[in-house]
Amino acid sequence: MTRSGYADLSTMTNTAGSYDADGRPAPIYRYASRAATGFTTSAGDLVKLVLAHLRSVPESPLAQATLASMRVTQARTLGADLWGLGTVLYAPTREGDLVFGHDGTNEPAISATVRINPSAKDAIIVLATGSKTLASRLGAEWVFWQTGLPDVLTIPAEIRSAGPILGLGVGGILLLVFVPAWRRWKTHR
Repeated sequence: MTRSGYADLSTMTNTAGSYDADGRPAPIYRYASRAATGFTTSAGDLVKLVLAHLRSVPESPLAQATLASMRVTQARTLGADLWGLGTVLYAPTREGDLVFGHDGTNEPAISATVRINPSAKDAIIVLATGSKTLASRLGAEWVFWQTGLPDVLTIPAEIRSAGPILGLGVGGILLLVFVPAWRRWKTHR
């Protein structure tokens, strides 16, 4: 991976431009917290990383035990297996493995995702500028296509979007129960 690291992108040649959410050219920022926010890479280098995870590279620098440990649950959120060793565990596969990878977003409007399905020996890589959510949304759709299950990062948003509908449903059920009971109570008073 020769085009990955923490170098100042504004000093490099042959890099993608940066755009804000309105599609206007934006400056390339340097971040104070390089480990968390300043890593840069190329699509070609991400392909090499994915192939190493899929063991499609004969001289893969990643040991099989290391690869397996990245898909073992290290932390849960609301009872869901969410975090592996440096990875997000997006959804289980039909074969009992996990789709895993990592997303990232940054200013001005940059998003990226790498999601790997080891069961299918398949992956998606999305690098986007001009949208803070495009890569994650496309990754989530890919996970659903691969597994038939929503990925763990989309579940809170799905619950929020279903909240008003569920609220109306619960309200309707309460009215169906309350109104007849109230009428009976009123006539028997």
